[in-house]
Amino acid sequence: MSSIRVILLFAFALVFMSCQKSNPMLSFSGKTMGSIVYNIKVAQKTSLDQTNTLPLGVQRVLDGINSQMSTYLKDSELSRFNGYKKTDWFKVSPELLFVLEEAQKVSEKTKGTFDVSVGPLVNLWGFGQGDRNPPLPSDEKVKQICGKIGYKNVEINIENQSIRKKIPDIYLDLSAIAKGYAVDQVAEYLLSEKIEHFMVEVGGELRTRGNKYGQKWKIGLESPKIEENGLKKRFLQRIVTTENHSLASSGDYRNFRYFSHSENSSENSGKEEKVRLSHTIDPNTGYPVTHNLASVTVVANNCMYADAMATAMMVLGFEAGFALAETENLACHFIIREDNKFREKMTSAFVKFMNATNKKE
Repeated sequence: MSSIRVILLFAFALVFMSCQKSNPMLSFSGKTMGSIVYNIKVAQKTSLDQTNTLPLGVQRVLDGINSQMSTYLKDSELSRFNGYKKTDWFKVSPELLFVLEEAQKVSEKTKGTFDVSVGPLVNLWGFGQGDRNPPLPSDEKVKQICGKIGYKNVEINIENQSIRKKIPDIYLDLSAIAKGYAVDQVAEYLLSEKIEHFMVEVGGELRTRGNKYGQKWKIGLESPKIEENGLKKRFLQRIVTTENHSLASSGDYRNFRYFSHSENSSENSGKEEKVRLSHTIDPNTGYPVTHNLASVTVVANNCMYADAMATAMMVLGFEAGFALAETENLACHFIIREDNKFREKMTSAFVKFMNATNKKE
């Protein structure tokens, strides 16, 4: 897919140590981008005024991003651009332009593996807007949709603060980068309010700053294992400690569908074979990925980049993703399926990150 993950990025299991009464934690949460939940924790003394205004300020930041980049709000900037069926220049806000420019950079770096125009393919396979339970699409239909996507079919003009389509049917979805951008913007807002110790999480993407009353933030990375003794549960793969880091993850074990081969078979034998397909769509093929990479977590300086690269790694698969991460000196934690078991693999940069943050203070 691209990324576009409609791809629902699996949520981190967040592990927080309890604070004593002398060290109060200001915590608040809400919803953004439709049904996505966000959580904010502030680990420093705040005034009564800040206690009241910070939640309102965070919501205001997120609402502003939603009005620019949502595909569900019909009057958002992005929705208006998607509905514009001409190929002349379209004026956009500096914020939307910035995110699209960064998305293009990641697309180039990953050779099209990350592609914010992949939304129509995501919808075709039942993971986006529209029919959530469609039949298995034909090869011809996939090929047809592939002809209407491609990040290179969108041009950006920084000087004129405009974008334009090379083909009228291009449809953009920023799901795989906007949550990370939202985390970064909320973090910047908190810093502007003199908040130096916090954790921001939006839909599983997160960023930490400072510490938690002298202790580093502890973040639990979720295991792809989702069932035990027939019961669905959540399991921790490992816990990492962070101070000033951004983390984003992508996985295939929370959002998938079963398709029946017989629905699209010219020779129906009467047997209905169910096939499990991931929501992660490869924009270069038009089909869900079928490799053994179950999840990947990326650590970076900003959450927008971590978000986009996590999706790209998930599309690439372990071998290609690991090779790219090593080349880019990117801190990545991979979980691979092997013989019905899960195996961890970490890049050199992730090992360094673990060693550095695990040092005794």
